Amino acid sequence: MASPIPSMALLGENETQAPQLIASATLLWVLAASLVALRCYVRTKIVKAFGTEDWTLLVALFCSLGHSVCLATLTAFGYGKHTWWITPDQFVASAKITFAMQVCYMVSLAFTKISILVLYLRILTYHYARWFTWSILVLTVVYNLVAFAIQVTTCIPLKKLWEPGDYGKCHSITLAWALISLHVGTDFLVFALPTPIIVTMTMPLRQKLLLIALFSLGFFACAVSLIRTIYLRVVFSVTADPSWDSLSMSHWNAVEVNVAIVCACLMTMKPLIAKLWPRLLDPAPEHDPEDSVSQGNGESPGGSLSGRFKREL
Repeated sequence: MASPIPSMALLGENETQAPQLIASATLLWVLAASLVALRCYVRTKIVKAFGTEDWTLLVALFCSLGHSVCLATLTAFGYGKHTWWITPDQFVASAKITFAMQVCYMVSLAFTKISILVLYLRILTYHYARWFTWSILVLTVVYNLVAFAIQVTTCIPLKKLWEPGDYGKCHSITLAWALISLHVGTDFLVFALPTPIIVTMTMPLRQKLLLIALFSLGFFACAVSLIRTIYLRVVFSVTADPSWDSLSMSHWNAVEVNVAIVCACLMTMKPLIAKLWPRLLDPAPEHDPEDSVSQGNGESPGGSLSGRFKREL
């Protein structure tokens, strides 16, 4: 139902943030899709090993597309305008689309994290690193299954989301904040995992710094997740104009979903960098990177590159 129109807001009937939202969602998805295409090239033409981690990332990209389409569709039903100008029919349609968008958001991020963790399992040989990776993978899968079940049963019956009334029940806001906290925590675990391993590896400093830079890009996704949480708190607690004020949160949702995919792709760009700028990774011409990968037993805590990684990224 449309909210009462504040007297000072009467001039804002045609005011909308829809163009900015559509532009940002589109550009972010195009960026993510471009990086996924580049990753597919690297995996099929250079590394010649298109695996589970690549297929799962394609699923994440497809769900990210669904998220972007939902965002753009929402604007046709008043999203991005002031709440008091939204009609009851628009409210119902927006609530349904928002539900679908939240599912796409959740599934996309879940498959992105799974893709990254499967990549870790493929390249890591150090026993404790693999054990920790498996633990995080199980935690991530279990968390996302539980979160998905909670999401699709947000209200019972579900139509209470778009037809409020004195019937049924919805999950508490406390449960939502608990899920958000776990989401941010799993983000940090996933992206922080390889950094201490790379730091202790024996390899040329330039190569070590490049690997740390590639894998640490995920911390930007963690920062985006935290920023989104701040905006979410504003929407949940203090705003009287959610369809207008929640636009910032929607922007950050789109950033988080697509930047996570971009980070997952950049982690696999080392073979392309080696092909285009070989001396950037190994300034010594007599040293063969493939030899260093194929040697070593992989058990020494402070061991060589091959002691921690099975093969090229």
